[in-house]
Amino acid sequence: MVGDLIVLRKRITDLGSGWFRLEVQKKDLLILLCLGLIATTLIFWQLGEGSLGDYDEADYAQSAREMLWWSDFNTPRWNGMEFFDKPPLCYWLTALAYKVFGVNEFSARFVSACSGVLAILLAYVLGRDLFGSRAVGLGASIVLLTANRNLFSHGYNFLSLARVGMLDMPLILTMMVAVWFAWRASVATDQSRARYLILLGVALGLGLMIKSIAGFMAYGIVGLYFLVGVPRSVWWRKEALWGLLLSLVIAAPWHVGQLLIWGRHFWDSYVVSLTVGYVTGEQGHTKDWLFYFRSVRRGFPILYLLVVVAVVYGLYRAVRYRLSPSLRREKDRGIILLLCWAAVPMILYNMSRSRIGWYMIPIYPALALLTMYVIVAALRSKWAIRFFQVAILAFNRWSPRAGHHAPDARKAAFYSSSVLALVFVLVVTLAFNPWLPRVNDFNPDVKKVVSYSRYVLDEDAILVNYWPGSYWIRPSALFYADRPLLLVTDEQALQRLLKTRGDFYVLADWAHWGPVRKLGNVAYHSGEYVLVKARRAVADHSSCLTRKRG
Repeated sequence: MVGDLIVLRKRITDLGSGWFRLEVQKKDLLILLCLGLIATTLIFWQLGEGSLGDYDEADYAQSAREMLWWSDFNTPRWNGMEFFDKPPLCYWLTALAYKVFGVNEFSARFVSACSGVLAILLAYVLGRDLFGSRAVGLGASIVLLTANRNLFSHGYNFLSLARVGMLDMPLILTMMVAVWFAWRASVATDQSRARYLILLGVALGLGLMIKSIAGFMAYGIVGLYFLVGVPRSVWWRKEALWGLLLSLVIAAPWHVGQLLIWGRHFWDSYVVSLTVGYVTGEQGHTKDWLFYFRSVRRGFPILYLLVVVAVVYGLYRAVRYRLSPSLRREKDRGIILLLCWAAVPMILYNMSRSRIGWYMIPIYPALALLTMYVIVAALRSKWAIRFFQVAILAFNRWSPRAGHHAPDARKAAFYSSSVLALVFVLVVTLAFNPWLPRVNDFNPDVKKVVSYSRYVLDEDAILVNYWPGSYWIRPSALFYADRPLLLVTDEQALQRLLKTRGDFYVLADWAHWGPVRKLGNVAYHSGEYVLVKARRAVADHSSCLTRKRG
């Protein structure tokens, strides 16, 4: 046992001395550079403009900010209360972005945007490694970069999800890294296989630290792939156990620490409420079982039929791989991996009654890669290659009898099929939406009104969020207020509050404030959102403004 630990420590130490090398050729570097520039342009285009969205973007942005408020990077908080919604890894990274770029929309979305760029690059690497084809990887990346200008398209569009400050894109990135390490482990030599199995554990552990229960999705994908697509001798070894233990070592300290500090409060809020609530539908968002299929159709609006064909073809190849060993091909294993990647989230998320569109976006890279493989394979079929050969020979007026020209024509035909596949997906992508992504401006009125309140409120003034029937403060209002808010949910409670001592301002939707407008005067409004000065203190409004301007 001690000897195994020494070996494990040596292998992890060797990471910095060339133990892990990514083989990249000059063509790959050029493609990755161009792809990275395009992805960065599209994802970071006006990223800091607009306003944050309620549920979940503003929630996570505020929790990261309160880590700086309270100087506590251990327990996430929201409006001063413990916020056990998700583990803190992305909050830590966002807080670091706040330190570098300031507290703003750009910083709140920075981690997700960087994850999106890396995910696009990794899609190319996966296509190249799984099928030995740059065209598959590059085509899949182009498909994932399809823009959609619908304001709420992050519920079904990969590029749009990367442009909002949520946890799903970092989770997708760790899932893709885990899938890639699982693939490398399954095709590597014995010595390299051990290394990839340990690195696989790192990716799995980081996924748990991003989105807890959803992070186990990657375990299911990798486990199913190893069971159905890889011989037992490949993964039934102690390095796989070390990788599994390493993933738990990464995630366990924070979870155990919070359980020891908060006890039942952490358990009920973090595990029982969220997990049971989403499975039973108590958290809302209940949809029918076809909802996720409609989401995928919206995510691949023009290629959807090809996606269906690719999945059916992939299932055929997977069944043939299992039933006919003599017909097995190395690329069949890559198809099985992509099918496992798509199947596990689709099945598990459909077992829950709460269904949200972006929960299914993690399978988009798998579907894009599988679809591009089918397109490229069709264009590289025997009949397609012969057609390209004839076309090239005719175009260049080559003589079919000139034997020394035939190999050149066949090679040119082979590359022509790749170019044609890429041109096809590029035309389809641009034909659907040739514009740059729109600015994510989810709550412009809330931003204007609440930002104004920061100029007129004294430090000891109390800012109230009046939201009848709600159990949650409006997240975007809390973020832009830059101070704690007090939630009031009915008129009687508001009247009782205004009878107490204090200087009160109220934030509310006009539809909610209209019936109780006798309680105060509107100090500022934009659209349907208002800032109200409590009636009892109206006389002091002008003096308050004078002090602030002074």
